[in-house]
Amino acid sequence: MTLAAALNHAALNIANAVGAWLGGLVIAAGLGYTAPATVGAGLAVVGVLLFMVTVWAGRRSVRCWVPA
Repeated sequence: MTLAAALNHAALNIANAVGAWLGGLVIAAGLGYTAPATVGAGLAVVGVLLFMVTVWAGRRSVRCWVPA
């Protein structure tokens, strides 16, 4: 359980760093100070899509076992 908690915390830190980096990229590209909000919305959509695919794959792999 400790390893799972550490990996979860590490994933959150990586996501925080990537979000800040992408926000800085769009500001540095001259797209303005509202552009990071658009990038954040796009990342949220990607996260929801990834969640939906994961749930779909999990439901597909679960098979009901009925004893004969």
